[in-house]
Amino acid sequence: MFQPAIGCIECEKEAHETLSPKTGPAGSHPRPARSDRPRGSGAPEACAKRTNNTIAKLLECVELEGVREHQAVFQEIADANGDTRASGTSGYDESADYVAERLDAAGYDVTIQPFDFVRFTEVTPAILEQVSPLPGGPLPNIVMTYSGSGDVTAPVSVVPNFGCEPTDFAGFTAGNIALISRGTCTFAIKATNAYNAGASRSSSTTTSPATSMAPWAAPSPSISG
Repeated sequence: MFQPAIGCIECEKEAHETLSPKTGPAGSHPRPARSDRPRGSGAPEACAKRTNNTIAKLLECVELEGVREHQAVFQEIADANGDTRASGTSGYDESADYVAERLDAAGYDVTIQPFDFVRFTEVTPAILEQVSPLPGGPLPNIVMTYSGSGDVTAPVSVVPNFGCEPTDFAGFTAGNIALISRGTCTFAIKATNAYNAGASRSSSTTTSPATSMAPWAAPSPSISG
């Protein structure tokens, strides 16, 4: 039986920043003051008084010290938000606020544009275990992004070749779990072919199916979770 992590595929609202040179008062999205954060003061003073519209001008204004200061801020934000700044998290929001604040201070009007996107999140650990033949036990596994949620107990069928062609699934028993070797084509193609052949789940191995199945000492073991 294979019980993947319960995945959450949901639409999230995110912020995308568009920029335009500031022509009037401060932008309509004021940011809280953060005086302890870098201001890029190491760049030549002329950079703040001219239009940096060429690569040569930009290179004059970008210094390693300033880049590293900003990286340190982003790391600080990640540390305070569960070690992540991924979209849909508070770490992302704080990062976006920081960037918007810095652009505002540099003379740009910053507009936040919400948009929808699809996000995959593992909310419980995945369980993969052999239930027959005995002795069984848990098996190491990694959940693929965008795997569906569910609970499956079924025999395992080894797919010949790499599962990249529909013909690789000739004679496949519908309802079984497809065990497929990595390589040659994308996981999406393998999973689609397995689904079309009636597999209840598909699993990819980092070694050949024969090698990975050997410890189970049976041609068609069952896995469960």
